[in-house]
Amino acid sequence: MHHNARAITLIVCTRNRAKHLPPALEALSRVRTRRHDEIIIVNNRSDDATQDLLESYARRVPGRVCILQESERGIANAQNSALRHARGDIIAFTDDDCYPEPDFLERIRECFLESPIDYLGGRVLLYDRRDAPVTIQTRATRVDLPPNSYVPAGLIHGAAFAFTRRAIDAIGGFDPATGSGAALGSGNDINALVRCSALGFRGAYDPRPVVYHHHRRRPGSDVEGLLKRYDVARGASYFLGISHPATRRAYAWPLVRRLAGNLLKGHWGTLAREITGGYRYARIRMKRAADAPRIG
Repeated sequence: MHHNARAITLIVCTRNRAKHLPPALEALSRVRTRRHDEIIIVNNRSDDATQDLLESYARRVPGRVCILQESERGIANAQNSALRHARGDIIAFTDDDCYPEPDFLERIRECFLESPIDYLGGRVLLYDRRDAPVTIQTRATRVDLPPNSYVPAGLIHGAAFAFTRRAIDAIGGFDPATGSGAALGSGNDINALVRCSALGFRGAYDPRPVVYHHHRRRPGSDVEGLLKRYDVARGASYFLGISHPATRRAYAWPLVRRLAGNLLKGHWGTLAREITGGYRYARIRMKRAADAPRIG
């Protein structure tokens, strides 16, 4: 067996969604767990009725759920807060607008036990057909991701992904500059995956763990804004892949193909946003390096 896959921690972060949380909490209560599994829900600076709702939910399912509060805004900060408390050998994530299948954790455990992987993405299906078909992953076949490989943005979604404790600790958790509520506005998931690949971890997309995404975005400006944020995050992920020596070769051709495709099709807005994302993330990392305490 590759590693100890007994216990899973499932993490959900939420902010100001009290109105829509009850069905998500209901779905979580139907997720089958083993004795050592745990569910951590992080309230990230909500100023609506979220905390009351979460506390009431925790009382209804005693011993099953841990409720945390994280005052530093941004999903990456909330996720890192949960990581500091998590006890699982595998750390799984879903979103506060997703309804996991009852066998979600069982399927995740199965995937990690069957093959020597350290990160995993599952299937994300649309819950409401009236919603725009975005932020979903309907692929029915598995994709293996060898160490130091190109991880395409959108192959694995933060709504259904998991890591071994070893991998998530090795990358130092999630980058606070990424994800909703942060400087880049998106991409906390792909950023973590690229760093895992660069450190030599093996991953996979597997269709067996399933969540239903109830994002409530109808076609129109709301979706357009979201896709623009994804462009910025994608650009940052390309920069990250190219800047790391271990993944540079794997990212070179996909980057050239992406730039050429946008140029040939005249997708100037997408191209500009992706370049902006790469540039902004490069600036953030350079500033961090400059601010890092010098040794010696």
